[in-house]
Amino acid sequence: MEINTLPTEILEQIFEKITYERKCVQRANFRQIALVCKRWSAIIIPMIWKEMEITGSSKTAKSISFSFYRHIINPNCEWGRYIQTLKLYNAPFWPICMAKMLSACPNIVNLSIISYRPEGKKIVDHLKHILRVLPNLRRLDLSRSHYYFGEDNIQQAINSRKDLYIKATRDCPQSKGKNCIPWMYEREEYDGKKWNCSHCKSGKYDK
Repeated sequence: MEINTLPTEILEQIFEKITYERKCVQRANFRQIALVCKRWSAIIIPMIWKEMEITGSSKTAKSISFSFYRHIINPNCEWGRYIQTLKLYNAPFWPICMAKMLSACPNIVNLSIISYRPEGKKIVDHLKHILRVLPNLRRLDLSRSHYYFGEDNIQQAINSRKDLYIKATRDCPQSKGKNCIPWMYEREEYDGKKWNCSHCKSGKYDK
């Protein structure tokens, strides 16, 4: 039996197993497979773009991030619709760029926006935009991004979207009462069920 007579689902499983490596190595292997023939290319391209991780932690990483952004928002590019998991760490994008990028990826199921603190004026309705343009979203991680999205907006999303698993952080209310310097505030974490503060649990603020 020739391999190209196998169903697409079987070929996907084969490609996944023979390219089980770190993400960067796996994508390089995927690109080699995509060059074999048109059918393999049609199978592999969605697999390449299924899970993407973007960071702005260095000059090189920022350059890669903006290259990704330019490709994704190109009207002639269809790769964005293949993305199901998108993880953004210290994303270097302006809020308007973030909005355009997410609008180009309507099939995201798992979205992480970690440590997002863009310069300039806050866009209050950005969280509403995310929930509106990503109808398939099931997991949302906004850890250490509460200064941009706003604690009240995050709480409103938690209250109104019970179908969505949300992970988030905020400044601990008790910590605010004990410290007058913002950078000394402790953080509470929302784990999808309730807010927790390790310092409050330890009794740090009981006295």
